[in-house]
Amino acid sequence: MPVLTNQGPSDLSSHQDLEAKKLAALADMWQTIAATESTPEESMRLVVMLAALVLGAALALPAHAAESASTDLGTLDKDAVARVVKAPGYSPYAGRKFPTRPLFGDTHLHTALSLDARAFGNTLGPEEAYRFARGEEVVSATGQPVKLSRPLDFLVVADHAEALGTMVEVARGNPVVMNDPNCKRWHDMMKEAHDGSFVGPCQVSRKERKDDRSNEEG
Repeated sequence: MPVLTNQGPSDLSSHQDLEAKKLAALADMWQTIAATESTPEESMRLVVMLAALVLGAALALPAHAAESASTDLGTLDKDAVARVVKAPGYSPYAGRKFPTRPLFGDTHLHTALSLDARAFGNTLGPEEAYRFARGEEVVSATGQPVKLSRPLDFLVVADHAEALGTMVEVARGNPVVMNDPNCKRWHDMMKEAHDGSFVGPCQVSRKERKDDRSNEEG
């Protein structure tokens, strides 16, 4: 790798040739650094020193090709460059232990088929969830068109197995489900709620259970 100093051989033909060689050397060093891995601190320190040398060459300061160069941050020599620039191996990916392709998605999503999600007003099912994840535009539970800025890389619909889809049928008023007095009462409460959610019925049921325990203890 070419390196620089302000002391040079006396047999070079002209000052312009020296400057041209210096710039070529800097360009070669820059390409080598860009193609290698190093810590951000090491790379920044070396880049600053190289920038100082480029500025010196642009201003036509005396410079000749040799072993080292001094900057405000220290001396740039073969040893300093060697600590940052690693010799390329047979496989550039060997020894790499960090992810280079991060993926983004959701590993646990509940749809309207889950009691809790439907209780909070979600009316969209698995089909809409996967369409939304693929980047398609869907209509939300509040009636607004929604779309992701970019599709997800993965999605896991993890609806509860217990009471799967029951609250959907309660909200619809399925005659079979309406035969149960509690389901019928919940349906009426959801129908009265301004957002069609089950939050109100859940709060009422919690209060009823508390009252029942109080009566039993009394």
